[in-house]
Amino acid sequence: MNQEELFGRLMKNQISRDEFECLLKGMDDENILAVYETYLKSQFEKEVNEYFEKRKHRSKI
Repeated sequence: MNQEELFGRLMKNQISRDEFECLLKGMDDENILAVYETYLKSQFEKEVNEYFEKRKHRSKI
């Protein structure tokens, strides 16, 4: 499982202890930290966009 998948499982609270340990080990690597940063930014933007779409939809009702 790649680091992005592990981080996704963490965000969904579906990660095992072993997977979490693997994820933590990756935090020593600058390249992997860049992957984490990219993943977090994209997930944050996705959540914000979904939130505003729901608000927009509700205001039309």
